[in-house]
Amino acid sequence: MPSWQNQLMLRLNEAKRYPTRARRYRQEGVTYLRFTMDRDGRVLEKSIDQGSGYRLLDREALALIERAQPLPKPPEALKGDTLEFVVPVEFFLNR
Repeated sequence: MPSWQNQLMLRLNEAKRYPTRARRYRQEGVTYLRFTMDRDGRVLEKSIDQGSGYRLLDREALALIERAQPLPKPPEALKGDTLEFVVPVEFFLNR
């Protein structure tokens, strides 16, 4: 299962874009993104669980989950028709 979690986070990070205006204003922070997905990797619901303090960064977190679809299919060991996660989306300029 850890390799699936790594695949999921890699997919999300690949879809992440640092908003140009946020970069210009040197906005940094972590947005906690809550989402529900089905067993085929489709996102059914998404929301901000905890904001970064910057609207631009929070909006990007919501946008990246759409770009990342379909997400890697979860392993059979994870039970249920849908799965809910909260993941950190980090925005730091020098990392």
